[in-house]
Amino acid sequence: ATFTILGRIRMYVYDKMEPIAPKIFSYFRSGDILSRVVSDVDRIQFFFLRVVYPPLVMIAVFLCTMIFMINFSLGMTFLLIIGLIIASIVIPAVFAALLKKGYPNMREKNSHLWNHATDILYGFVDLKTNLRLNSKSEALEKASEQLIAAQEKSNIIEMRAETISFFVSLVITWGVLFIGTYQVVTVSLNGVFLAMLV
Repeated sequence: ATFTILGRIRMYVYDKMEPIAPKIFSYFRSGDILSRVVSDVDRIQFFFLRVVYPPLVMIAVFLCTMIFMINFSLGMTFLLIIGLIIASIVIPAVFAALLKKGYPNMREKNSHLWNHATDILYGFVDLKTNLRLNSKSEALEKASEQLIAAQEKSNIIEMRAETISFFVSLVITWGVLFIGTYQVVTVSLNGVFLAMLV
């Protein structure tokens, strides 16, 4: 579904840009336009894969789990609600804000890389003739390194978010185990169900 949507968005963007291409080229370089069409549209897939679909699946699974869990333990159900709020709302919101700060910087670095790459591709003969190919290649390599560094920072932030979310889910799992063990000891829960609930 996402790839179909992306294909339609690319066609839509191209159809809108084609009639005004001369005007666009007076404001943007071809590498910058190519970067925006390819990279920015590709980023939209993450909107669907990470923003639209996960909450829908999460809500469906969460509601089913809550309905199932409430039959066994109100305490475990309450603990899972707290865990869900922390792991799926609080932590992503904090780290999304951190990632948003670096996003304009990454777009700029990506644009620089595409500009240098298209300059080399389209102007190879001219650059070679004027002995400017080496300096342009070095600029391309530097732009690539800067983009890689920005992507690494972004990946580190994402990995920290995943690690903290995993830690929260682990704490919630131990909490469910603790509550379940207490209920088994007090004979308010059959011990057979404890492993299933954890």
